[in-house]
Amino acid sequence: MLVKYRSEGTSGLAHKARGNPSNHQLPKILKEHALELVQTKYPDFGPTFAAEKLQECDGITLDHETLRRLMIKEGIWHHKKRKPTHRMRRERGACYGDMEQFDGCHHDWFEGRLPKGAWATLLASRDDANNMVYARF
Repeated sequence: MLVKYRSEGTSGLAHKARGNPSNHQLPKILKEHALELVQTKYPDFGPTFAAEKLQECDGITLDHETLRRLMIKEGIWHHKKRKPTHRMRRERGACYGDMEQFDGCHHDWFEGRLPKGAWATLLASRDDANNMVYARF
């Protein structure tokens, strides 16, 4: 890099392919053919389904994101925003004991150390105001 800088100056540090089209781009004929097929055969398909059908029925393999960009550029497809789901957060209870959630679990908690057939039930509660959890057997 130092040799290039000394011989060509700052322009010698720039990549030689700068300003040229990428070597990885699709051929223009393929792009045009794919877009023509999408407009005629699959006008109401989204990019993913259209890419699948192009590969399955027409033998043209394009990534769905590439096809999406092409379709947006040509005005064939517009992203439809989803409506936000309606969710309202509930305010916590104003004071302790206003709302509690209880759950009980009937289980052999003491692994057979109780008399035969006797199981313990764990009752747990969560208070809505302060989110405290209490449990009792």
